[in-house]
Amino acid sequence: MLWTFFYISFIFCIGSITTNAQDYIVQTKLFSTEDGLSHHTVKSFTQDSRGFIWMATPYGLNRYDGSNFEVYTKKTSGLQSNHINQVCLAPDGLLWLIYIRDIDTQLAIDVFDPIKKMAIPLEEHIQNIPYFEKGVAHDFIENTDKTLWFATNHELFEYNGNSIKSLIKLDDSLSLNIGVKLPSEKNEGGWLMTKTPKNKVVFIRFNQQGQQIDRSALYDVSNKFKASNIIRTAPDGSILFSITTIDKNNKELTTTYHKKPYQKATVFKYSTDQQYRHQRFSPFHQQLWCSNDLYSLDIFDLKGKRITHLDFEHKTPVHLTSSFFDNQGGYWLNFANKVSLNHIFPNKFKQFFQDNEPIMACRGIVQDKENNLYVSGSLGTYFIKKEDGTPKLLSTKNNENLDNALRVALLTNIDGSLWLTNEFNRLFHYNPQTQQWEIYSYGKDSNNIGHSHVVPYMNWALYKDQNQKIWIGHK
Repeated sequence: MLWTFFYISFIFCIGSITTNAQDYIVQTKLFSTEDGLSHHTVKSFTQDSRGFIWMATPYGLNRYDGSNFEVYTKKTSGLQSNHINQVCLAPDGLLWLIYIRDIDTQLAIDVFDPIKKMAIPLEEHIQNIPYFEKGVAHDFIENTDKTLWFATNHELFEYNGNSIKSLIKLDDSLSLNIGVKLPSEKNEGGWLMTKTPKNKVVFIRFNQQGQQIDRSALYDVSNKFKASNIIRTAPDGSILFSITTIDKNNKELTTTYHKKPYQKATVFKYSTDQQYRHQRFSPFHQQLWCSNDLYSLDIFDLKGKRITHLDFEHKTPVHLTSSFFDNQGGYWLNFANKVSLNHIFPNKFKQFFQDNEPIMACRGIVQDKENNLYVSGSLGTYFIKKEDGTPKLLSTKNNENLDNALRVALLTNIDGSLWLTNEFNRLFHYNPQTQQWEIYSYGKDSNNIGHSHVVPYMNWALYKDQNQKIWIGHK
């Protein structure tokens, strides 16, 4: 049987990913439809205030709670269709479901209540809706101020949680692709991506009164237009956008531009001097994340300097269907036959045993008065000298009672000696000067191990107070 996998990624940067420039921690978790997904293709993502991730698929609405998936369909929740093209979070906390044209519906819009888990048509939820062609409504955008923008062929609308209003209307000389609001505390309008009848792309800025106040040059894409994209709008009114065309050799060419307010747009170059088909701004990280159709990622600062490059183990060319940044910094990607959630963070920790045998099941770390370290693990206790950082397993002089002891807790005494406990309710005292061990054991067990130190039946906890007294947890 052929399984199609829907990935949600949580990789902890061990072997399957290589990084350059700066060490990063990457976490990946993988899912298939066997885990509860209704479909391997996800058209759109959003996240609500409770942290749930919502996914629009060709077979219903999916909710992911961090552990499980729940599916809502036409049959279970009153959806107008199971084929959902986009899901958006509205300012009132409800979800808008935008359907693709199919046998059931003609690009209708539902409002889904995540508490009641039921959907109703938009017309039943909002009174006095201004006329707009739902059949051509597209590119629903969630803004930073929680408002919802969407476009028709010549008009941009906003939903503020109470009503829908028209923001700007274009004449027939321009068709509207998308509108993106400026991320400003003041309502200062936004940018529109439009196209002329002669297949030229132009970006237009408008103010809160719906007046056009700035625009880019006309970009001739009559060659073979592939896509255009608003990557980022900044509070100062600047914009970062890209245009992708196909040349006569059927090769994709993507050019990225940066336009400051009322100035001519200039080509924005990444430090890698590469073109990227997919360019996304990560609000959580305040970075630009770029990729092509290979399972790899370049991360840049806002000036285009590469911070790191990530190569994933999957090298097969894949086509990106949708992507989404959640509020925790996770990057969701849906490819042609799989989905991946990547949590990618700079590694602020130095891996201490990178070139040495790792300590298995690390259970305790202490430092002596000379700043040397003792680290306990399932293979024993290691001494790490301050000067070279090389771990050395403490000698047990072939004492069978120490060789198999799983160290759980440890601390250093004022004289530099070491106290440890293990899973067999025993207490160990180690003198690093003489390399001698003392074993303290529960009374019934003391005769079996040949030591006279008898102690009550203890737990695995150790603590040293300010008076240098040692406290042992007792069961």
